[in-house]
Amino acid sequence: MGAGIAAFATAAAATTALVVYLRRTRKLGFSLGVRLEMLALTSEELPDEPTEEWLEEQREARAMRTADVFTPLEELRGVCPEWALRQATIMCDDVVRSTVDAWHLPVRAYLPRVASNDELLPMCVFFHGGGWVHGGEGSHDHIARYFAAHRIVTVMVDYRLAPEHEYPVPVNDCVDAVKWAARNASELGCDPRKLVVAGDGAGANLAFAACLRVRDAKFDGFAEGVGAIASLLLAYPCVSRELVTLPDGSYETYASGYGLTRERMSWFWEQYTGKKTTERIAQDELRYIAPIDTRTSLHALPPTMVMLADHDVLFDDGKQLAGRLRAAGVHCTVEVVPYTLHGLYCNRRLDAHAWEVFMEKSVK
Repeated sequence: MGAGIAAFATAAAATTALVVYLRRTRKLGFSLGVRLEMLALTSEELPDEPTEEWLEEQREARAMRTADVFTPLEELRGVCPEWALRQATIMCDDVVRSTVDAWHLPVRAYLPRVASNDELLPMCVFFHGGGWVHGGEGSHDHIARYFAAHRIVTVMVDYRLAPEHEYPVPVNDCVDAVKWAARNASELGCDPRKLVVAGDGAGANLAFAACLRVRDAKFDGFAEGVGAIASLLLAYPCVSRELVTLPDGSYETYASGYGLTRERMSWFWEQYTGKKTTERIAQDELRYIAPIDTRTSLHALPPTMVMLADHDVLFDDGKQLAGRLRAAGVHCTVEVVPYTLHGLYCNRRLDAHAWEVFMEKSVK
């Protein structure tokens, strides 16, 4: 009898906590689907040393979540946005050979099917998010289709993932992809002077690192095969390891209960770098890993748009990066999408309205 009462009390307490949680997040304007997703992500366990089997299971589960971008209502009605139709986009698959180790890096270009009347289109090289551990070109397929529908040829890059491939392998892959895009711009009907480099989360980190590498190579007198990058588009970039451990700021405010947690972000950093967030990393490496944790100058970088979710542990990352860029004389705009959290830039199914706001700001 006593055990039964204790079990009932535990269940009642858990139910009460869930109700309080749902009410709190409802006040923030999040849909029920978003709130439940946030709760599920918070409860996931993270192994200190992930096995191949665990990684495969996690990646498959996340791929299933993002494979279908349509909302339940769209599925019920049997309709979908015109830009999402496969026949609306031309896809060109190619392989980039790594200049470091000859790895064959898959890339896919998305082109609008409607003729351009000899107009040279802008090109966006996009690096997907996923904490350097998850994701692939398929996870952000809908973003590429949306961009292509707005007459932006988009190249999605399937860079190698951690922990199997730690830094600097993903950055090397991304630099090679940018070089490939610059070389093939004309062939894809693009203006090489309108090359945009973009990404979300960890992908934004890699996009920024790739631009830094291209800039530094030019100043050091080495040709990277890339002309001027026209602009950078960074959706909630993670650019600091130090902020993860601070006892205040966005990492404290949104430490748990908002999808991406402080613990998970710390874990992602460890998988990517092979080091705890408290362990020191050499300055020459840190400048391309966590650029705002160093004194590296951010001058001579292209105009940048930083997009932020207002309930995100990475909010301060983006704000500090924007401040550093402006201090270096780089034109930088910041767009904060209200009532949003990390992950909604790519997860249309959870909140189609928030996703549309992110997309509209991205292509403007």
